[in-house]
Amino acid sequence: MRVQGLVPDGPVMSILAAADQRLDLPVSAYLSLTGAAVDSDCMMQLGLASHQIPDENSAEELVRYLAAFPPDAPPEDLDAALNHFCEWHTDPAMKEASKEVMASSGVVLPEEESDGPWTSEEQAAMKECFGEAQSVEETWNLLEARKGSGCLWSASALDGLREAPALSLLATARLVRESQSLTTPEVCALSAQVAARLAQSSPFESMVQHDQNGTSAALTTVENIQAVTRDEVESLFEP
Repeated sequence: MRVQGLVPDGPVMSILAAADQRLDLPVSAYLSLTGAAVDSDCMMQLGLASHQIPDENSAEELVRYLAAFPPDAPPEDLDAALNHFCEWHTDPAMKEASKEVMASSGVVLPEEESDGPWTSEEQAAMKECFGEAQSVEETWNLLEARKGSGCLWSASALDGLREAPALSLLATARLVRESQSLTTPEVCALSAQVAARLAQSSPFESMVQHDQNGTSAALTTVENIQAVTRDEVESLFEP
């Protein structure tokens, strides 16, 4: 989701903004700021993937199957092949139809998790720390408080914040907010501009140097975030 030291790209920002509305969760802020990894089930629910392959063997079989199609094969034939090999499709009607066929064949389907990728407790933490918080600093402090109460999810999210430069976190938080009201082309253009300017900043250059030397950059602290000026952030967004 996030290239360390930079920000998410435009299309991903737009997809996650739509997921915010659909799931009623601030997933765009959470994933963009923490760089948290997501599995295939989560990618399907977020709209980051359209098909899910059951396993590596099925993927190899699918590649061989698709390779046999002529170059001018109609898209609907290719889509049918994908649907045939995938566990399930994002189209709810198709998923329900598959369930009915399997049930009629005597296949006992496992009950689906009601919480989705995150437990109800994690969703509550996400809403408070990434939805209700008005700043990155407030998000940080809320995560710290929950971590102190034994919340492992909050501890992991806080670790993600620490791995990105302070300026990158503040820029990403602003991009997340602004992407809610921008079109996809506008988000793409703005995120490309911000990323290009961040790539020329001293924090990013320092991270590149550490990577080349095989050393680790110092983890970000809340004091680093407080030290970033409004003008520094504004300079990334101004035309």
